[in-house]
Amino acid sequence: VARFWPIWFQVISAANSAEAGAKSLGLSESEINPLIAEAKFVRALIYFQLVRKWGDVPLVTKQLNTTDDIIANTFREKKEKVYEQIITDLKEAVASGLPNHQPVTDKGRVSKAAANALLGQVYLTMATTLDQANRASNLASAKTYLTAAYNMKTFTALKDIPYTDVFDVTKKSTNAEIIF
Repeated sequence: VARFWPIWFQVISAANSAEAGAKSLGLSESEINPLIAEAKFVRALIYFQLVRKWGDVPLVTKQLNTTDDIIANTFREKKEKVYEQIITDLKEAVASGLPNHQPVTDKGRVSKAAANALLGQVYLTMATTLDQANRASNLASAKTYLTAAYNMKTFTALKDIPYTDVFDVTKKSTNAEIIF
């Protein structure tokens, strides 16, 4: 906990700073939107990790510049509100100007396929651990977003992938099947 907690909140802080900074670059909206979408995706990804491990966590969605800002904005929010923010961030990424998938030269950058896949995973998690009353709705949303992610990318037939490549850690960033 002592190792990961500060690192994850540094990433959230960087995402919030990137979002604020993108707006001040003087770029067109079509150039800014993908940058903001990437920042929101990263923030959602980290909050998804945090909320699954600790439940209620501090929810910070803006750049904090002073000690007073930090004190005023770092208190635990209910996990339901954290999930709402995750969904909001990911839906904005899905609706943004991000490409459906990134070319090999930009591997590791956020795409709509990655945002859809993560949003589907969030809804699956909510259906099984958080929101039993809305289980059917959450499962339907998960299917919608996971199907969208699947349809945005061409996957190789499983029989065409060498079995050893599937589990080869040295190929984890060069695997053609990678979503993010």
